[in-house]
Amino acid sequence: MAGLSAFMIFAAAFLSCSPDAVFDNPCDPASTNFSGCSAPEGAVCYADEQCADNLICADNVCVCGNAKCSGQCCRNGEVCYGDSCCASDCNGKECGDDGCGGICGSCGNKDVCFGGKCCAPDCNGKECGDDGCGGDCWTCGANQKCGDWKCACAFVNCGVDCCSQDQVCSGGKCCTPDCDGKECGGDGCGGICEEIGCIFPFQCGANECFCNYPCDVAGKLPDTGQGKCYDNGKAIACPAQGAAFSGQDAHYTTNKISFKDNGNGTVTDNVTGLIWMKCPAGLTGTGCATAIALERTWKGAIDECANSTFAGNSDWRLPSRWEIQRLADYGSFSPAINTGYFPNTPGNWFWSSSSYAPNAYGGWRVGFYDGDVGNYNKDDTCYVRCVRSGQYGTKSYKDNENGTVTDIAAGLMWQKETASGDYKWEEALEFCEDSVIAGFSDWRLPDIKELSSLIDETTSKPAIDLAYFPDTISSWYWSSTTYSPNAAGAWFAHFFDGDLDNSNKDFSLYVRCVRSGQ
Repeated sequence: MAGLSAFMIFAAAFLSCSPDAVFDNPCDPASTNFSGCSAPEGAVCYADEQCADNLICADNVCVCGNAKCSGQCCRNGEVCYGDSCCASDCNGKECGDDGCGGICGSCGNKDVCFGGKCCAPDCNGKECGDDGCGGDCWTCGANQKCGDWKCACAFVNCGVDCCSQDQVCSGGKCCTPDCDGKECGGDGCGGICEEIGCIFPFQCGANECFCNYPCDVAGKLPDTGQGKCYDNGKAIACPAQGAAFSGQDAHYTTNKISFKDNGNGTVTDNVTGLIWMKCPAGLTGTGCATAIALERTWKGAIDECANSTFAGNSDWRLPSRWEIQRLADYGSFSPAINTGYFPNTPGNWFWSSSSYAPNAYGGWRVGFYDGDVGNYNKDDTCYVRCVRSGQYGTKSYKDNENGTVTDIAAGLMWQKETASGDYKWEEALEFCEDSVIAGFSDWRLPDIKELSSLIDETTSKPAIDLAYFPDTISSWYWSSTTYSPNAAGAWFAHFFDGDLDNSNKDFSLYVRCVRSGQ
C-alpha cells in the first residue's frame, strides 16, 4: 500500500499544472470544474473540456477533433479548402457549389443548376435571348441584335442582309461609302461625300470643287466705303482700341470697294464679280448725261432688263436687293454711290427684283440718296439699273455647335444668339469688342452690309433663317455704320421684314456680333 500511495502522489504531480510539470497543462486533472481551461494541441489532458476549441482529449493528449488545415484545427463540420478551414453552405440549395469545393447536389440530365436550383431551359419559340436558366437560346448573326427573342438587324436592314454600322443600303445591297480623298461627288453608295457640298460659285468635278465664277471674289461682301469715325454727333479721329467709340465701321475694312470700267458701257464689281450697266436705264454717253433716266413699275423694270441686248449681251436682269445694295457707298450720300464709275446716278430709288414677303404687292428698292432699303408698291415707279453674270448672294450656313454660325460663302462667323438686353450705339460697339464667344475674342459689331446679309427676304417676323438663328427678335439690330447725312444716327436692320434704316445713336436696339473667319 505504501508503494501504491507513492505512485499516486507521483502521477498527481506529473499531471498537475505546476511550473515543474513535464507538460504545460494549466488545468488540474483532479479538478471537476474545467471552466476557463484552454490547453493547446499536444498538452496533457484528462478530459475534452480541458483542451482548447476544436481539440479533443485522446490518450491524455489534446489533439485535433476534425480536419487539420495549414496547422489550424477546423471546427466541427468544417473541411480543409485551399489553405483555410471552410464551412460548407447548402442551405436552401438543390445543387451547385457548397462554397468549399464540393457540391450540394446534382440535377437530372435535362436540367441545369441555376441560382442553387435545378432549372429546365426553355427555348421554345425563341430565336435568341435568355433560356430562363442563365444561358442563351441561340446567337444572332453578324450585324444583328436580339429583341423579344427574335433576331433583327442592329443597324440597317437591306433586304435579306443586315448592314454594318458604317454601311448603307444601296440598290438592295449593303454598301460601304468611300469618300477617302474626295471633296465632293458620289460616295459610291448613292450619297455625296461632303455634308454641304460645293458652295456657289463652286461646282463638283472629278470629286473636287472647282470654280465656274471669279472665285477670288465670289461670296465676299464689299466694304461699306465708310472711312471716317464718328461719336454721337460728329466726325472724330478714329479712337484707339478699347477707347470710347472704338470698333466702329471705319476700324475694319473687309473687302474694299473696287470697280473696273470695261470701256463698253459696263462696269465690273471686282468684289462680287457682277457686271453692271454703267448708266441707269434710259441714260447714255460717257458721263451718262444723254437722254432721260427711265422710271418703271416693278414688272416694267424686270422686262426692261430682260429684253436688253446692251453691249452685245442678252442675259441682263434686274438685280436682287442684295446685289444692288452692294453698290451703295455708305461713306457718301446724294448719291450714295461711286460716281466715278456710275456717273449721273439719281439720288433716288432703284428697283430690285426681290418681292416684299409680308405683302406680295410690294417689292424691295434701294435708295441711292443714302443707301436706304425699303419696300414699295410694285405698281409705282422707280429707276432701273441692270446687271449680268452669275447670281450673287447665295447663303450657306453651318452651325458650329459652339454658340456660333458660319456663313461659308461670305467668310463670316456670327453669334448665334441675340445678345442679352438692348444697347445704345456706343454700348453696342463696346459689347462686341469685349465679347469672348467660343474662345474667340475678335468679335465686333457688324457693318450695315454684313448685318443685312443675314436678312432672309423670303420670310418675315422675323426675316431670318430661324434654323440657324432661332432666338432672333422681330425688331431693330444695330450696325457699326454711322448715317453719313447725320452723324447723330447709325444704320440698323429691322428683322421684322428686312428693312434698312437709321436711328438716333442714343436709342437702345438689339445686338448680334460678328467676326471674320470660318
